[in-house]
Amino acid sequence: AAWLAEERTLTIDVGALGARLVFAGTPPAAVRWTTINLGAEAGIPGVSTAGETCRVSFELSAMDVSAPAQLVDAMAAEGLAHEVGARGAAASALDASVLTPPPPPPPPPPPPPPPPPAGSSPPPPMSALVRVHGARALAHTSSTFVCVTMDWWPENKCDYGRCQWANASVLTASLEDPRLVRALAALSPVTLRIGGTAEDNITYAFGAAEDPSDGAADGGSDSASDATAGASNCPPFSPAPPAHAANFLHGCLTAARWDELHALAHAAGARLVFSVNSVVGRANTSLEANVWDASQTLALLRHARARGQHVWGLEYGNEPGHAPPSSYVFCEPPERGRRKRAASAKCALGTPEEMVNLQADGLRALDEAVTLVYGHRRTGAAAGAVRCEPAAQTAPRPRSQPPGSSGAGVPCAAADALSVPPRPLILGPAVTGLDTRSARMYAKRAAGALDIFTFHWYPLGPAYGKGGLLKRMLASRASKYEKTARAAVEAVAMGTRRARLAPLQTRPPTPRVWLGESGGAYNSGHAKLSGAFASSFWFAPFLAGLAAGGAHTVCRQTLVGGGYGLLRRPELQPTPDYYVAALFGRLMGTGVLGVSVELGGDTDRPAARGDGKSAGRSQATSEPQVFAHCARRPLSAAAAAPLPVVSLLIVNPTGSKVTVTFDEGGAVGAAVPRDEWVLSAPLRSRRVALNGHWLRTASDGTIPPLEPVHVSVAESASQGANADGVSRRELEVGAHAIGFYVVPASAALVACDGTPDGAASH
Repeated sequence: AAWLAEERTLTIDVGALGARLVFAGTPPAAVRWTTINLGAEAGIPGVSTAGETCRVSFELSAMDVSAPAQLVDAMAAEGLAHEVGARGAAASALDASVLTPPPPPPPPPPPPPPPPPAGSSPPPPMSALVRVHGARALAHTSSTFVCVTMDWWPENKCDYGRCQWANASVLTASLEDPRLVRALAALSPVTLRIGGTAEDNITYAFGAAEDPSDGAADGGSDSASDATAGASNCPPFSPAPPAHAANFLHGCLTAARWDELHALAHAAGARLVFSVNSVVGRANTSLEANVWDASQTLALLRHARARGQHVWGLEYGNEPGHAPPSSYVFCEPPERGRRKRAASAKCALGTPEEMVNLQADGLRALDEAVTLVYGHRRTGAAAGAVRCEPAAQTAPRPRSQPPGSSGAGVPCAAADALSVPPRPLILGPAVTGLDTRSARMYAKRAAGALDIFTFHWYPLGPAYGKGGLLKRMLASRASKYEKTARAAVEAVAMGTRRARLAPLQTRPPTPRVWLGESGGAYNSGHAKLSGAFASSFWFAPFLAGLAAGGAHTVCRQTLVGGGYGLLRRPELQPTPDYYVAALFGRLMGTGVLGVSVELGGDTDRPAARGDGKSAGRSQATSEPQVFAHCARRPLSAAAAAPLPVVSLLIVNPTGSKVTVTFDEGGAVGAAVPRDEWVLSAPLRSRRVALNGHWLRTASDGTIPPLEPVHVSVAESASQGANADGVSRRELEVGAHAIGFYVVPASAALVACDGTPDGAASH
């Protein structure tokens, strides 16, 4: 049916319509509708339905859903039964003549792999000869490697017609919900990053920002009148619900909401990183006139300092040039080569050099604002800081002067007298993707102010529209991520080496590199796959590959919100990726070890190498991957005696079992005794089993304990070889499984000194 008219409500009795549906020449028959298509092509031709022009809504009620019993069981296995109940549908078993509701099935164990099609044989088992290189560490990560984000997107943010941000925004999420607090705390050690595309729209209602000359150390104004005045000039997001949109204007962060954000991080024991509005005050004219207005950020910092709130880091920028309003100031430069794209016609500044300088100068201005509130930078690489400046050089640097040629701080004597909370670190530029030339220029210009270089990367591409997302997840290769991270580390180091700080021309400390944001598939993630177990087969190699390349921290988009959230709304149940992040952070230490892998059992699969080099593998197929770190924890108390140990991550995205044999000449020579945490589930399941038991939080949000299974030498010896001929010195990983293991190390391990987490704090 179709109609064009004013707003109206239609009630359709599908059951009555079905009873009247009779084909000519046949008697009436009972009709069971297998599908109901609602809203096909609803709208006005030639008019967008994304805004307020046309809206269509549907309400379904009084529906009985008949489903085969095996389908009901399968839905329960994948954690989907609650969705049926949430929609008011009654699931029942379908008999040939009658419908009889079955009793609620108990939580099933992980289902066995499906039987092979008739006439085919099961996938042949695979083997992997693994050598862990223990002479030196391939790279070092931060002791707080795992980071999660919370984004600003409001509930009416929609992509591809899917709205996945209800009760998930920085501004609207229930931050005091104990389930949220417990889930964040269970990821500890963890960093919470507040940021996202919409941050460049946000106004901070913290009262009028004072002039820097009023005395930076006095904590700032805190009067109710100032707060009221600030809130009156702080409009909410536009458009407002129920209109759907992909981009928004405005948005308001109040002092009260900031206090709640800080309280969440504090209660969960998380480091707090806040990404500031980098566009406020800028005009799209020239470099000289395009100056960032720091007044709102100063008001926020003074508010935090006056209350003793520790802000671990401040980030300048979020994907500059990627979306309005940032794209009207930080223009995306035209791309070279085959992927040619013109620069934005709305932006007067278009060369890569201009954009890099604009971002780096803004970050230096943020550093100066932090200095006004918290004092000078302390000396020492651990603080990522440079010395304070002599009193004669405390005047603001003219924009025409090169970076580092004047003091951006406060007099040393005055700074030493300040008693303030720890000084926040400075992060930036949070660019989309990695251009090594721009990274070198940015690191040179921002040297001395930049503590951590950040970039964003969504390696799976768009969540919809491209096709093959599941295949891309299963074919994820850590070598690609390792290569990119290493390129970023080298570019930032090279750019920093080219910089010198006045007045003594000293070399600034080299910033660390973070992967500042990734959810795999961009534009809010896939509504089903991004929260399913299949996603873990890109996420686990992503974490491991970036660590091997030298990235100090990886931030997952998001803790909650979008299809890629680690917590599934509305019940805030952890997704499989949540448990991957939790186990990686708890088990994989800061020292990354090289791994060589030689695959067997399939002549079409060339050897895989864990040293960051490709061995001629096709990027279109999936294969097992093995990673090793210095261990963050010892073997469980069930072990007979303390042993030096190594943590392993083995990812098997194939449909075959894999037998892993350790080369006795490497740093791991035996597979027992060991502790193991093996995650498994159907690929599309949004729940996951640990060592054969389904994981689910308690009603109050308490995360299950994630205890390992301990395999002792005695148990292994008593079993001998199993039915598949697996030696007791070997380790078997099931099909479509991800395993974390703590195994004994051999004398060849010298890279781990027994004190994990010895890398720099950031």
